[in-house]
Amino acid sequence: MGVRMRVVGWRVQPVIMKDDGEQLEAVEVQGAMIPASGWQAFKSGGDEAALERVRGQIEKPDGAAG
Repeated sequence: MGVRMRVVGWRVQPVIMKDDGEQLEAVEVQGAMIPASGWQAFKSGGDEAALERVRGQIEKPDGAAG
C-alpha cells in the first residue's frame, strides 16, 4: 500500500483583539492542539468554553485593571 495522509489533530489559535471602542489592541493567546478524537467535543462547546476563559481575562468588571 502507498503512503496515506492521516489527520491526528488540529492546532487552533484564536486571533483576539481588545476593543475599547476607540482602538483595537492585539492580544497574544496561546494556541492549543486538539486531537482528532476530541475535535467534535471541541466544536460542541469546548471552543466556546476556551473563548470564555480568555474573555474573562480581557473583559474585567468596571474599575478593574485590564
